[in-house]
Amino acid sequence: MNSIIELLRSNRGNALINEDGVEDRFELLPALTETEIREFEHSLPCPLPAETRELLNFAQGFKGGALEEVTFGGPLTEFGLEEIFPHAITLAGDGFGNFWVIDLTSESKTWGPVFYACHDAPVIVYQSDDLLTFVEEVIRFSNRPWKSTIDDVHERLSNRIWRENP
Repeated sequence: MNSIIELLRSNRGNALINEDGVEDRFELLPALTETEIREFEHSLPCPLPAETRELLNFAQGFKGGALEEVTFGGPLTEFGLEEIFPHAITLAGDGFGNFWVIDLTSESKTWGPVFYACHDAPVIVYQSDDLLTFVEEVIRFSNRPWKSTIDDVHERLSNRIWRENP
């Protein structure tokens, strides 16, 4: 059983209400085709994990909620900053030039860890161990009481790292 797929299924169509009271719906993005998955896998420095392949066959990501859109890989996932993340997979952006990414290596066996790349303050923050935890936190942040590690990293920890360098 793919835990991420189960999480996405259980949230499909749910109402998400942001801190301003604006309602949105949790919607799945279409799955990738087998050809798109093969092309995507050829661009990776490691084999595509079976769980991720299954996920991409189910949905490319989702939209609605705090981060507007989250994608799990495939076309149009270029992040840049190759000197920091040589093989980054962009998961989401905040609309202000900051991104959540996974950086793969030749040794990667899973889709993780997830990092938050902030441009102001210019820091990289470790967000979560894996994609499941990241998706759970995005969904949690998309409803009352709007508390999650996504908000912690985005609003407080990135600035603390810049100011204090703990």
